[in-house]
This record gives sequence, structure tokens and C-alpha cells, in this order.
Amino acid sequence: MRRCIAATALIFAPLFAAHAESVVDQVERLDIERGEFEWELQNVYAQATDDEASVLLMNLSAEYGFSERFALGFELETEREGADRLSADEVGLQFKFAVLNPEDDGFGLGAQFSLEHSFEDDELGAEFRLLVEQRFQEFVLATDIVLSTGADSEAGGESVGVRYQARLDWERSWGVFALEAGGDLGTFDAFTDVDEARHWLGAVAGFEAGPIGIELGGFGGLTEETPDLQLRLELELR
Repeated sequence: MRRCIAATALIFAPLFAAHAESVVDQVERLDIERGEFEWELQNVYAQATDDEASVLLMNLSAEYGFSERFALGFELETEREGADRLSADEVGLQFKFAVLNPEDDGFGLGAQFSLEHSFEDDELGAEFRLLVEQRFQEFVLATDIVLSTGADSEAGGESVGVRYQARLDWERSWGVFALEAGGDLGTFDAFTDVDEARHWLGAVAGFEAGPIGIELGGFGGLTEETPDLQLRLELELR
């Protein structure tokens, strides 16, 4: 099954080309399954802008739930900018903890901490995500507030970069339909003006077939600094 997912990713890879600072990212969720592995392959394409070339971003990640409130995982990120070759960009170790589980409490509150090593700059960075999730019958609202430092962050390794992501899911019998938004806010000591920052809004459709999940998303830029078009394909195996 995992070989099938990897092969599918290789087929789609030539279609995708996103700069790490402007690329859309998934909204991390608090649906931790005890005793289960979750494998995910994320492919993102962001159209070139006047100042930046298009980039292919492919992330392979795995997560194991030690309990319904704690999970440990890793992520390997590869990137191709413009006509360059696809190469390994970062590898990271992730720790996720749920203070409140949305499945049991209706409201979810937790955090994810990541240690990331950049191959290009040979530097160590860190990322902290505050995860908030609220259920309203068949609707789920999830929000991430992300603080990051290191070579690949908006902070450039000298301050703390701040960005946000939010997603509203409408759960259906065939899968899920969602609206998703995100963007960069700058740093704690120098927040970016709205018209100079990167913000996006888009729609996502997800489908499940047994242990396999597929999500397709399209996003439009809300500012001149953001790519006009970004596409995301996610393949998940539980």
C-alpha cells in the first residue's frame, strides 16, 4: 500500500512546482489515534511571481500515537525551485500533545513542537504550533498559530516568525469539503503590513477509501506578494 502511495506521488510530482516562505501548508489536527501509524505525502505547487520562481515542495511524514493525547513523528521535506533539481531541504522531529481531545471533549486544545535541520544551511531551527479545534455537529473549525525560527523561517534565524492557518471542514458521507486560509504575519519585533505580506484563501475536497485518504486543494493569493495560484495534493495512509 505504501509503495502505491509513493508511486502516485512520483506521477504527480512533475505537475507541481512553491517557495517555502509563500507555500500553503496543511492545518495540523488533534486527531491522534493510539497505537496507530499515520503516513502522509504532501505535494504543493505555487505559481511563480514577479520576484520568485515556482518551486516543487514534497513532504513525507509519519506519526505514531502513543496515546490519544501524545504522538511522535518525523517529516522529510524536498524542494525544487524553478528548473533546479529536486533535493532534500529539511528533516524534522515532531512532538504533538493534546490537552483536550476534540473527539471526547468537543473542543480541542494542544500543541506541536518541531526541531528541524536545514541541509542547505546546516542549521537547526524550531517551530511551535498552538492547535485549537472546535466541533459544531458536522462542522469542524481548526486553527494553528505558528511560531518559527531558523534558516527557513520568515525571521531569518534572528527573530521569531509568526504565521497562521485556519480551516473549516464540512464532514459528509463521501468525505469532507473545506475552506482554508493562511498567511505570514512577519515577526514579533516587526509585523508585516497587510499589503506586503503573503495571505491565501482556497477550497479543499477530501475523500476516503478504507485506510487511504486523498485531499485536493486550490488556493488563490490575496495580496500581490502571494502567488496567484497554489495547488496541494495530500495522500494519507492509516
